[in-house]
Amino acid sequence: MTLETHCPVCATAFKDAAAFCAGCGKRRGDVETEGVAFAIRFYLALLAVQILTMVLVRTGTAAFTAISFATGALALVTFVVAGVHHKLVLPAYRRVGFGPIGYGLILIASPVVILVITGYVHALAHAFGIHHDELEGFRDHGVPAIVGLVALAPPIFEELAFRGLVYGALAKSLRRSEAYLISSFAFAMLHLSIPSLLTHLPLGLYLCWLRERSGSMYPSMFAHFCHNLGVVIAELY
Repeated sequence: MTLETHCPVCATAFKDAAAFCAGCGKRRGDVETEGVAFAIRFYLALLAVQILTMVLVRTGTAAFTAISFATGALALVTFVVAGVHHKLVLPAYRRVGFGPIGYGLILIASPVVILVITGYVHALAHAFGIHHDELEGFRDHGVPAIVGLVALAPPIFEELAFRGLVYGALAKSLRRSEAYLISSFAFAMLHLSIPSLLTHLPLGLYLCWLRERSGSMYPSMFAHFCHNLGVVIAELY
């Protein structure tokens, strides 16, 4: 079957492998939305790990043990899937993305992002009398464990998962704005918390913008690391 090159409704040129028109959203002929299907399957696998982690906590497993399990399992699933679908992510790891000034601006912006997010979370906790501790379950295991599991590991596998695999797959079939929003919403929902949804959705959009703007995975990884490390420092000191 010969694919349409321009939308019959608004005449916008279809992007390569796109299943929908970027101008009006009309579906392109009989193109299969494989990118969307892949993103859904992969996300459900990640969500299953998170649900299992919640079950472990509910049945008495120590929080640190459960979080360590979740980190390892999420990373394993992500790296295995990335190995199979490496074409989605390899090009973005071959580019530095920004120069020193760009990474410097990310560093400068990090305290602002942290203040806005942590300020909102603490205000919400105070307003509703909710006990909130970002490092609950970690405090008895030393700073290296906290930095490794909170600040270092998530920027590596979560960026690969959401700004790499999920966003990369969705961007093949959907408009960029849709891929931005859906991948960021999925990132926020994976934390299985309403406060996290309200904070991690804009954070995900910011990280996704860095990924798209730079054409590289490294700026979003760096911003994610700066954010998480800042949260660790704020909670510890």
